[in-house]
Amino acid sequence: MEDIACKRSKNFSKQELEVMVDEIIIRKRLLFGKLDSMITSENKKRAWAKVAQTVSAVADIGIVCDVNAVRKKWADIKSIVKKKGNGEGKRVEKNRRREDYNPAGPTGGEIVGGDCRNVS
Repeated sequence: MEDIACKRSKNFSKQELEVMVDEIIIRKRLLFGKLDSMITSENKKRAWAKVAQTVSAVADIGIVCDVNAVRKKWADIKSIVKKKGNGEGKRVEKNRRREDYNPAGPTGGEIVGGDCRNVS
């Protein structure tokens, strides 16, 4: 029985990531659009192959980025950006709500029976 070692794939360089994002933006409608007469699954496969080919062209010699690696990396980038965006947005919104919260309302009165009345 042969022991096959699994190698971790090479990390994408900054240049490869930039090229990948640029190529995906150029083909955004085709890659992520709904299937119709112009956007077929075959066209999508060709577009992803073209993105992978372009990324491989700027990669180090001997490194070939396959379609699955490029799609996986794109999904990872989207997830990271989404998490950063959601976390920051929630933090800002939470602080904003805390600062704006005034149960007595803008007049500084007292809440009585669901109404805000000035108590003098």
